[in-house]
Amino acid sequence: TGPRNIKFLPGGSGVKSLISLTNLELQRILSQAAQFEKAMDFIILDTGAGMGDTVMSFLMTADDILLVATPEPTSLTDAYALIKAYAGNNTGKASLRLVVNRVSSAAESSVVAEKLCKVAVKFLSVELRPLGYIFDDPAVSQSIRSQRPLLLQSPDSPAAGCIDGIARKLIFDAEATGKKGYYGFFKKFLNTNLRK
Repeated sequence: TGPRNIKFLPGGSGVKSLISLTNLELQRILSQAAQFEKAMDFIILDTGAGMGDTVMSFLMTADDILLVATPEPTSLTDAYALIKAYAGNNTGKASLRLVVNRVSSAAESSVVAEKLCKVAVKFLSVELRPLGYIFDDPAVSQSIRSQRPLLLQSPDSPAAGCIDGIARKLIFDAEATGKKGYYGFFKKFLNTNLRK
């Protein structure tokens, strides 16, 4: 249990086996996690970079996918590759949202988001909707060094304000669409993966 009663389940940084779990292992983990369904308002799975089978399985069964990219060409190429892989699997029905991270201005975010969204529609027929941006802010590095969440360490920092705005949009959307719980996600994930 972390600050403000947020539950955090670390996956073990750098453990390759977590990216390619067997169906039995996935079933065991998700069945146990589903027991906490009533205690949670939201579940956020941070898959990190890469497109292993487990990551793609999560994407195919999620209600919403938050694609986080930076303005750097390598990050945008990775983001496009993930959208392409997602588009190549016809079972994905999630809403794809884009967050542009580490921008110097709102204008820079708009340029990056517009380019990526246009390319996704033109070449992949995928709608990618901008959700927001996060400023490149020294407060983030300071927060990491002090091992304290940014919104507690520097709640008035520009990056914290951006994150707060994104969170508010997600909560509003979830309440409007009824996508708060995650039992349905677990059920879909297990059904999809056990059929493979």
